[in-house]
Amino acid sequence: MLIAGIAAFLVVAGVVVVIAMRADRTTDAAAVDGAPIPITSTSMYRQPATAIPTTRTTTPPPSTTIPPGYREVTGPGGIIVGIPRDWQVRPGAVPSNQQADDPTSPGDLLRFGGSPSTTSSLLESVAQNETDNSGIKDGYQRLKLQRASTQAGLEAVEWEFLFAKDGGTRHARGLFWRLNGTDFVVYASGSTTTWPRVQPVFEVMVRTAGPK
Repeated sequence: MLIAGIAAFLVVAGVVVVIAMRADRTTDAAAVDGAPIPITSTSMYRQPATAIPTTRTTTPPPSTTIPPGYREVTGPGGIIVGIPRDWQVRPGAVPSNQQADDPTSPGDLLRFGGSPSTTSSLLESVAQNETDNSGIKDGYQRLKLQRASTQAGLEAVEWEFLFAKDGGTRHARGLFWRLNGTDFVVYASGSTTTWPRVQPVFEVMVRTAGPK
C-alpha cells in the first residue's frame, strides 16, 4: 500500500502544480521520508486539525517533452517520469515506489510509483498520511494540502510541507493522482538550503509524468 509505507518517503508550493501524465501507459504509487507510506494506509503524526481547501484548481495543458539533461524512467505501477540523467534509481522504501538520489547533495531525493487505489477519496488518503506519519512528526509544518484537477479531469492532490530530520529542516512536495484504480505519486525532498534547486527538478518530473 502506498501511504502506510511513507514514514521513509513523501512531497507543493503556492503555485498550482502542472500534471503532465502520458496517455497509453498503465498504472500503481508512493512513500515519504522517515518511513514508507502507501497512499492506502494510516500511519502518521496527528497535528492540530486544519481546514483543507476544497476549491478545485485547473492546471495548464501537460507537456511530455523530456528536457536536455533528463532521461525517462519507468517505475512501479507503470508510472513514467523524467528525472536528471545522473540521478541513480534504486528501490524505494516500499515496493510501490522507486527513489532517485542527487549524486551531488546527499539526502536530496525523488520518489515515484503507483499502487492500487483505496475506497477513500484521494484527498482523504493523503490527509490521513499527514495525521499518522511519524516520520515527519518533528517540526512538521503544512504549506499546502488541497485538491487539484487536470485538463484530463483526473482526481489529484497537492501536498507540500516542512519537517525536521538529521538536525536540519527539510522541504517536501508531492503530487498524487488517481487513474483506473491506481494511485500514482511523484515526490521530492531536499533541505531548505537546496530546495530552490530541487523544486525545478520536481516540476520537470510532474510535467513529464504518466500515465494520464
